[in-house]
Amino acid sequence: MAGFAAFAGAAAAAWLGPAVSQTLALAAGVLAFPALLLLLRGKGRARARAGACLFCCLVWALVCGRYCYAWQTQVEPVQSLAGTESEVSVQILDYPEYRYRRYYYEALVRTVDGKKVEAFPIRLSCGEPLYCQPYELVKAQAVFYIFQEGGLYSTRNTQLARGHVLGAWLSGYDTETSSWWVYSPGRLMAWLREAVGRSVSRLLPAEEAGLVRAILLGQRSGLSNSVRDDFAQIGSSHVMAVSGLHVSILAAFTALLVRRFPIGPWGRSLFGMAFLLLYLCLIGFPVSALRSGLMYFLYLLAQPLGRRSDGLTSLGFALLVICLLQPFSGGDPGFALSASSTAGILVLYRPVQRLFGRVLAPHPRLRRALKPARASVAVTVSALLFSLPIQLELFGGVSLLVLLSNLLLVPLVTLLLYLSIPLAALAPFALTQSLARPFAFFAGWLARLILRLAEGLASVPGGFVSFDSGIWLAGLAGAALIGCWAALTTCRRRGRAVCLALLLIAGMVFWQDRVLHSGTVTLAMGGDSVSACVLVIKDGHAGALSLGGFPSGRAKRLLARAHISRLDSLYLPVRDSAAREMAGDLLASRPVQRLLLPQGAYAGKDLESANIPIHRAPTGTGWEVVPGVAAWRPSEEWLMLQANGRQIALHVAEDCALSISKAGLPLSAGQQTVLFSTEDAPAAETFGELPEGEYIPLYGKSLLVHIAPNGAIRWELCT
Repeated sequence: MAGFAAFAGAAAAAWLGPAVSQTLALAAGVLAFPALLLLLRGKGRARARAGACLFCCLVWALVCGRYCYAWQTQVEPVQSLAGTESEVSVQILDYPEYRYRRYYYEALVRTVDGKKVEAFPIRLSCGEPLYCQPYELVKAQAVFYIFQEGGLYSTRNTQLARGHVLGAWLSGYDTETSSWWVYSPGRLMAWLREAVGRSVSRLLPAEEAGLVRAILLGQRSGLSNSVRDDFAQIGSSHVMAVSGLHVSILAAFTALLVRRFPIGPWGRSLFGMAFLLLYLCLIGFPVSALRSGLMYFLYLLAQPLGRRSDGLTSLGFALLVICLLQPFSGGDPGFALSASSTAGILVLYRPVQRLFGRVLAPHPRLRRALKPARASVAVTVSALLFSLPIQLELFGGVSLLVLLSNLLLVPLVTLLLYLSIPLAALAPFALTQSLARPFAFFAGWLARLILRLAEGLASVPGGFVSFDSGIWLAGLAGAALIGCWAALTTCRRRGRAVCLALLLIAGMVFWQDRVLHSGTVTLAMGGDSVSACVLVIKDGHAGALSLGGFPSGRAKRLLARAHISRLDSLYLPVRDSAAREMAGDLLASRPVQRLLLPQGAYAGKDLESANIPIHRAPTGTGWEVVPGVAAWRPSEEWLMLQANGRQIALHVAEDCALSISKAGLPLSAGQQTVLFSTEDAPAAETFGELPEGEYIPLYGKSLLVHIAPNGAIRWELCT
């Protein structure tokens, strides 16, 4: 119970902030006194319950107090640097992660404007890689900024959980590099991790190597945005993040290695602990892997002692240790998904498997044949039920393909990980590279199969159900009530009644959702860092206005949530390479009926090879984006839309940023203006002096503008 109280306290502290967390810590401390009195005077079960309550209150107070102390000592002293440009000396802690055409470094700030400061960790981004090695000092000009706030799993809470109290981006590239504590253990682990990753990349194609490095080392920078979006769309992102699945596979591999050695129970346990500790050091101790590693340590410790390890107790111990050691871990979405999914498996796996067994009891042969599939489905259902609230908070919905994708991909990922372990062990050395090639051959083909399966499943229309709408939330609440009734009632025919009620609720929700959105034009605008894309959706038809940036996974997610299987049109107003890359990404994801380019724009071989009719849209002329929605371009900088009696103006900036004015007027006179900007730079740094208006930060979210048939406009922000 104490571990789960610690997890709840860490999440509450991250959600409510330091001021409220201090109050929560004091309240928990006050509640501990009555529990202490009951413990001293109570007997039997009452005393045991009082002891548990006392321990939980003390743990809650300690976790919230740790959060407040860490905030006051680590975060608050450096907040005054936000928005300032300084000459800094930073110690680079690891090799960069490459995302969105930028390089992100974990770094420690040592000096600011020549003055030595208490070292604090930051996330440093730059457009070009730095000429340095891990644990070397780099002196450069940098601008500090605060991560975006809002919500439990905001960017700020996520980065704090990863150890970054501030963000910074380089404003100048005149850097000086000097060595500092070169022979540190951290540098050795970073070098070893990078050496293993590079050796894998030398033997495999880029896409396949990126997948192997992601599932083995946690290095996801080699994965393209489209691959990440495919796995997220089908609810299988966990197979690419080092978590309990990977640790259990490695534990089974270790047990297989030492099974024949006459080293006794203690020797096997110590060998497994050492191997797992070395692996955690190699991947950098991510929280999700640390949680499963602590649970496995307890399991290995219980074996030679002749004890049986309890799953929930081990999970609670792991949560308690992590929340006490890392006070900001409550805002880490990966940690929350890992903890909730593990709790669901430990609590519901056996009941769900027994339920499936009773359903198949009249068919014993089929029951035996489907035993592995039943186990996989039971694990997926158990994890999904417990992690559903977190998934709704993070993704705004749930994938309907999660059962099928896990049934197909988890066995393949398990086999790929078994092939990747000897590959990573043999590939870095010249003498053993020839032995690694057979493993690389089979691992490459298996990784390609996994990528193609994920891409095919993600392209299935209607595979994702969004709960951003109140109708779907009401349907989910009704289904939950029916499930509670089925669990409490003893009616013999409750199974048929539950199935009939669920089908009725699903039919009503689908019908009501279609009625409400009939004739409504939706402008779905999403951006990833400096990319921007506008989708026009109406009655099952969609057109894309790619307004710049590199491939936008958010645009594809919006199409999937609207159950769009093809695009009526794709317009590409910006002529730079980044915008063309986004258009190519959209063309690869769904069939497009026609492609529109500005007059005189060069199509290029990449767009011509798609075998799609290419039309020209001269300035001042219009075209139909989808039936009932017209568009025209009065000038190079403006794009106009006419939908349900409303006129909307889109302004295309030079740096692929997007702004929209509700009334179709110039930005300074617009009733509401929305800007896409980079994650690293404040809006003022990106756009200069901003026009007057109301601005909504959209990084990590999408803006939906619903225009009803009567012209009424409704704005909606979704994840």
